[in-house]
Amino acid sequence: MNHTRLAVVTAALLLFSCTQTRKATAPGCDFEIRFGRTGGFTNIPVEYALFENRKVYRIRGDESVNVNRIRIKEMKEIKNLVDSLGFRNLESEKPGNVNYFIRVCTADSDHRVSWSETGGDNPRNILFRRLLDTLREEP
Repeated sequence: MNHTRLAVVTAALLLFSCTQTRKATAPGCDFEIRFGRTGGFTNIPVEYALFENRKVYRIRGDESVNVNRIRIKEMKEIKNLVDSLGFRNLESEKPGNVNYFIRVCTADSDHRVSWSETGGDNPRNILFRRLLDTLREEP
């Protein structure tokens, strides 16, 4: 009886510990934004993904961990910002020591922009700062 109980508890723990993870996917997406940075001293990439379901994930290899879920209003604001900044027309800059990137994938386009300077109010930085806000939970 104790072995059965232990097996059930172990199975339940494994099941619930995996509920926050999902496969990181991009092909054929309806709407997805990936953003983060690469390079630096350790060259360890930091990548996040915002999906159509308004969930934000931290990407780690082939797996991703749920970080936050944003409100419907925030998702609309981000989509409008992508359009109003003309994201699809932005170009990448020369790489530097630390590179920042944003990739927007929709049903009809897939565009990635990377740059190395985060100062200023250019469209890349405005969108990047707004995306970083999605990592913070609302009080």
